[in-house]
Amino acid sequence: MASDWPSPAVRLTTGELAEILQIHAWRVPMPPKSSQWTIDIVAVEKKTGARHLPEGLALISLRHQPEQVYEFTLRDHGQSSGTLKPCAEPEELPPICDEGFSVLYKDPPICLSDDCSRAIIAEVKPMLSDANKRWIVISQIKTPIIKPDSKSDVVPIR
Repeated sequence: MASDWPSPAVRLTTGELAEILQIHAWRVPMPPKSSQWTIDIVAVEKKTGARHLPEGLALISLRHQPEQVYEFTLRDHGQSSGTLKPCAEPEELPPICDEGFSVLYKDPPICLSDDCSRAIIAEVKPMLSDANKRWIVISQIKTPIIKPDSKSDVVPIR
């Protein structure tokens, strides 16, 4: 019996799968060994220029979740993940959750500093007003180094 479904099963491209799962990802430069990428939501500030962050080997992704939450993953020298709530962060700004908002991704990210150690990956734009606009920003931060002493046992994380 013939079927209307394509055979073999439909193959999705990486782009189609990312679109279906609402994932947006960037390849960014690997930070120096003593640093790592972090992600924050900040009030809009004056830009230092329109330079774009070059591509690299580190990976940053945002994925839309229910309840106006975005899940992030940062993969550089290690991997970290967590969640952001763009409509309610930062606490200094009035929440825009009831008003509604859109997230406009920057491809490629826009550098905020001369050395591109800070960059805008997305803009959070309220539906009714530009007054409370904010940015989702990645920044390189120094990784704390704790030197082991004779009583410490260091086990590598894999």
